Amino acid sequence: MKKKDLKLFIYVFIAVHAVLWQPSKAQVSTFQQGKFIPELSVGGNIGINYAKIDFQKAIQQNNLQQYIGGISVRYISERHFGLQAELNLSQRGWDEADKDSIGHQYARSIRYLEIPLLTHIYFNAGKRARIVFNLGPHLSFLLNEKDLKNNIVIKDLSEGKEIPPYYETGVQRVFDYGIMAGMGLEIRTGVGSFIAEGRYTYGLSDIFSNNKSDYFSKSSNQATCIKLTYLFQLN
Repeated sequence: MKKKDLKLFIYVFIAVHAVLWQPSKAQVSTFQQGKFIPELSVGGNIGINYAKIDFQKAIQQNNLQQYIGGISVRYISERHFGLQAELNLSQRGWDEADKDSIGHQYARSIRYLEIPLLTHIYFNAGKRARIVFNLGPHLSFLLNEKDLKNNIVIKDLSEGKEIPPYYETGVQRVFDYGIMAGMGLEIRTGVGSFIAEGRYTYGLSDIFSNNKSDYFSKSSNQATCIKLTYLFQLN
């Protein structure tokens, strides 16, 4: 991981927390004026990840369809603004698509315990609908990994070309982090809120070692997610 990526993660993390502390002062006045009541909601989420790894050296890939699901907690501290935290089991990975090597198939699934901490912004789109935005950092911890496809065909292997070492190398970085951004539609009903959201995850760390002597100089998780969330308001 490069220093500029680490700085970006730190800036986003600080910005989210700075904004989170700010509403506490504004909240006093909104309570005094009787115009706003904070919302605390809990629930669950489930969705599909379309995952890739941003490799440098570049590798041709298809989107690898994986799954994500977990627990969601949302606290709206003032009008149009709040915090959303999640604890998810998130599957990522990659699926190679080497058109030059006929019959080559390789895909790996990588499962993480994922903890997003997101700034939540919403705008009313009618009496029971909201347009929602979520932005912030995530921290993830490696749980396990497995090969989904393993039929390695390397072009010109008979001419002395070696099989790249990463096929037999497990994920070397247990800790993963990055930033997330999502947009969705929330429908509020008498039994809770139902949210459909599209979200993009940009990894700032690498799954493999990236020293000069290593095969890859970059190997960061990337994922586009489509998810459904149900939240039940506690207050």
